[in-house]
Amino acid sequence: PLPSNRHGGFGERSGETGREQSRHRAPGLLSVDAEGWVTRQVELQGPKLTPIAAASLDEWQQAHAAGRLDEYDSRFGITAELPISEWEGHKPEQLTSEEFEEVWGPARRQIASQPS
Repeated sequence: PLPSNRHGGFGERSGETGREQSRHRAPGLLSVDAEGWVTRQVELQGPKLTPIAAASLDEWQQAHAAGRLDEYDSRFGITAELPISEWEGHKPEQLTSEEFEEVWGPARRQIASQPS
């Protein structure tokens, strides 16, 4: 399991090898807080690992408070709604902060630069 206050990567569920089983799950990276809640999450798609989501829990909460949640969700996505301790069949691999940031920054810039 991924310790709290860490960064990790995720993808297929453990034991999943069939194309149909995993094709709707995007590989990605995440950052979790001390309680195991995902605070930032990047999802990547396709052979070129194109970013399709790069969500921040803090930004999501700010958008919710400002009444702009639909706009934020449609552009950046959302973070996982359960702490990682409650995920079934997923075993994130631990990453360094630098490894996470190398993907987070470019993913955010690419998504932010796309027309709404």
